[in-house]
Amino acid sequence: MNGGKVATIKLGQLDRASIFLKQLVGEKLPFKASYWLRRDIDIVSRIYQPFLEAKQALFREFAEFDEKGNIRVAEDKMSIMLKEDRKEEFWKQYNELAMKDVEVEIYPLKLEWFNNVECSIEELVTIDFLLEEEVDGVQASGI
Repeated sequence: MNGGKVATIKLGQLDRASIFLKQLVGEKLPFKASYWLRRDIDIVSRIYQPFLEAKQALFREFAEFDEKGNIRVAEDKMSIMLKEDRKEEFWKQYNELAMKDVEVEIYPLKLEWFNNVECSIEELVTIDFLLEEEVDGVQASGI
C-alpha cells in the first residue's frame, strides 16, 4: 500500500456507506483486506459521527414523539414520522446537510480482496470511493 488518497464525497454517501461497511465487518476477508478496511472504517467513522449527530438533532426537532417521549417510527420500521407541518423544512435542512462535500484520506482497497463478498450495485456505489480503480482488470492508479 503506497499510502492514502484523498476522496471528495457527500456526507449523505457516508450515511449509506456506513450501513454496508457494518455488514462487511462480519465478513471473513483476507488479512490484508481486513486490516485496510478497518483503517478506512475508522477514518470514515470520524467524519461520519458529526453528520450522524446533526441528523439526529434534525430528527429530534422535526419528528413526532409518542406518549413516552420516543420518536415515532413508520410502520415499515425504516423511517421516522415527521410532524406534518414541518416535513418540507426537515427535508430542506437534511438535503443541505447530506449534500455537503467532505474530503477524506482513505487507503484504496483492492477489488480482488472482496472476491467472496456478495453485494448489490447500490451497495457497491456507496463504497466506490474506497476502492482502487481498475480498467479491464488492470490497476488504474493516477487516473
